Amino acid sequence: MAKQEDALIELPGRERILAAARTLFPQRGFSKTTVRDIAQAAEVDVALIAHHFGNKRNLYEIATKTPIDPLDLAKRLKDIGPDTAGEAVTRLMAELWLSPMGPSYIARVRAIVEEPGSFRDMRERLDIVFWGRIRRELSAAGYPDADLRVDLAQTTLFGFFAGKVFLEQPELKRLDIEGIVDCCAPVVQWHLTGRPVREADAHPNAEHDPDPNQFPLF
Repeated sequence: MAKQEDALIELPGRERILAAARTLFPQRGFSKTTVRDIAQAAEVDVALIAHHFGNKRNLYEIATKTPIDPLDLAKRLKDIGPDTAGEAVTRLMAELWLSPMGPSYIARVRAIVEEPGSFRDMRERLDIVFWGRIRRELSAAGYPDADLRVDLAQTTLFGFFAGKVFLEQPELKRLDIEGIVDCCAPVVQWHLTGRPVREADAHPNAEHDPDPNQFPLF
């Protein structure tokens, strides 16, 4: 009977620890969140964190783990080519960031900023899942600067969500998924193919280089 009571006591404590970690890691990042901070927020003893998770790194990995399989993402994007990648990948990123899993992604990105080595790992995984194929297709279509185009597209997406989530720019914070797609996708598409998504759809046989006076960047 005593063992059952102990188990009931420990379960809420573990869940409180995870809830506190899922709040603090996205807000402060991995390095600036201490075990004591988490214990205080969860109203538990620091020793209970060690008991359940061993150390802060293990707690971080469990608290920020997302149920998204890279293979599932690859399936969603498998029929997307360079001419429609701007809208497709922007919409996918917006759906992920604004979903209940969003805080886990925020925590992961904060860790990437703190640890540049982990950014290289993430970039390699994204290349395997999607961007590597887009690079190859752009090259095959005659774009000599395919690598630069993809790098600019990725940087645009990262910068947009950094402004929305980390800098908390007021107007960006108000945007829902459709607003994000409307504002960001044409810019991502411009970097990929040199023309906005809707222009590409309306004129599929148009030249890759648009009239600079029609879509001024500045």
